[in-house]
Amino acid sequence: MLKQLKIKNIAIIDECTIEFGHGFNVLSGETGAGKSIIIDSLEFVLGARADKTLIKSGEDAASVTAVFDLSDVPQKKEIFELLGLEEESILVVSRIMNLQGKNECRVNGEITSVSVLKKITYLLVNIFGQHDSVVLLDSKNHLAMLDDVDEDSLLSLKNKLSLLLDEIKEIDSQIASLGGLGEERIRNIDILKYQIDEISAANLLENEEQELEVKLKKLQDREKIADLINSSLGLLDGDYNISSAIKAANSNLELLERYDDLYVDLKKRLQSVKYEVEDIVSTLEEESGGLEFSENDLNAVIDRLETIKDLKRKYGSSISEVLKYLNNAQNKLDLLLNAEVNIVKLTDKKKALCKDVYEASQELTKKRKMIAEKLQNNVVTELKELGMKNAKFVVNFEEYNSSNIMSIVSSNGADNVEFLFSANLGVPVAPLSKIISGGEMSRFMLAFKCVAGGDNKTYVFDEIDAGIGGEVGTIVAKKISRIAKNAQVLCVTHLAQIACFGDNNYLIKKTESENKTTTNVMFLDANGKQQEITRMIGSVNSVEYASKHASELIKEAELIKMNNK
Repeated sequence: MLKQLKIKNIAIIDECTIEFGHGFNVLSGETGAGKSIIIDSLEFVLGARADKTLIKSGEDAASVTAVFDLSDVPQKKEIFELLGLEEESILVVSRIMNLQGKNECRVNGEITSVSVLKKITYLLVNIFGQHDSVVLLDSKNHLAMLDDVDEDSLLSLKNKLSLLLDEIKEIDSQIASLGGLGEERIRNIDILKYQIDEISAANLLENEEQELEVKLKKLQDREKIADLINSSLGLLDGDYNISSAIKAANSNLELLERYDDLYVDLKKRLQSVKYEVEDIVSTLEEESGGLEFSENDLNAVIDRLETIKDLKRKYGSSISEVLKYLNNAQNKLDLLLNAEVNIVKLTDKKKALCKDVYEASQELTKKRKMIAEKLQNNVVTELKELGMKNAKFVVNFEEYNSSNIMSIVSSNGADNVEFLFSANLGVPVAPLSKIISGGEMSRFMLAFKCVAGGDNKTYVFDEIDAGIGGEVGTIVAKKISRIAKNAQVLCVTHLAQIACFGDNNYLIKKTESENKTTTNVMFLDANGKQQEITRMIGSVNSVEYASKHASELIKEAELIKMNNK
């Protein structure tokens, strides 16, 4: 519920704080006192379009803060999920606007957008009055509003539908894993065959790519490699080279052996060096002979690497992954080629489930139409009591059939409904958004809420008494009081018959001093409430008569409220 509304520099309000209570909150005051400013301020903090003309003359900025108690609000979890904040029992919403058009919205101290602000406040407050109500006029909300009338009777069918749709979803998943139906399956088989043929034709080897890259580098640099090899061979095995030097030294060591065993060991070591040099020379000669490549050899290596690169781009980041893809594709193809029997079984099962979905949807529609018929009759009865004797209200259902059921159905059924209305004799019913006026809309919502019951929101009725009086005014008051048993209600009124039912009464008063006009809001105690209702009654005869009448109205209202509890 809305606990507090703090307004600063809005229109002719300097600064005021209103503490609202449970139940029926009445705001009254003389015409022009500023009652509409309170509602404008509330709409502003709830996310309505910001109008700079709201800012008090001479001030640079205006602000409104609303404090909500969420202790008994079932939508609390949803609200804090939208905000991305931890759950709390108190929600503080604030909005600031300056003359430059800059807006700042905060929820529990955290900056948020106007769009998010609208989403969370929609879950908390509905305003009905001289301005259009987004909730009431948007046909997207009508099905939920209808279901709220008797949600318990629909719950088992909705659960049944949800389970059926989950089964169908699982079957669709299984069919998809088998390649799908008809042309889709044939297309998947063709794709797999093409992929398998493309990879298989390449005859890939695990380490082939690395070997080809080494070979390519040699081919590209073969002239430089040949020069270096030939130079090395010349140094190791040509005239006046290492090989000749080792031979000469070895002959000398053979002559020295007779003089000392030391030279025997040196000769052996030099012999090892000789063998190593000869092996190096032999290897270099082999390498030199292998450098005789043609341009075709180079192109063949490049083409092979391009083939591998293309396959990797399509099927994996390495040859190993490409070969793994080939194996999986072959397994999938085998499955698809042998899956026809399973697909037929799954398809038959899905058809049976779709039939069950249609039947469950029809049953849900039938129950909804029963609820709708009762709702239509009760709302029309309420509207007649509210002075709209020729009102007509119809819950219109869009038709559907078994052929299009799966394209529109959800766990909420297949229904699409819209509220149709007419207030005048001879005028056919039409969508609410096209035909209903502000005053009619307030009474319609009042009648609807009387039938459907409260839902822990705060309902704001702005001058719902416009154009009514006398006995109808008392009926309106009784109906609002009934709603206020289960929900908080804020009502701006000019009628004493409504004000006397208030659980909490507030006086909006305008004062003029020092060439300045300001509006203040005062909570009224029992005596203040009687004085205000006396003013609202008025009397050409005497204040005493009006005061006595006010007292009688308050006592009668209290008695009615007591009997209604």
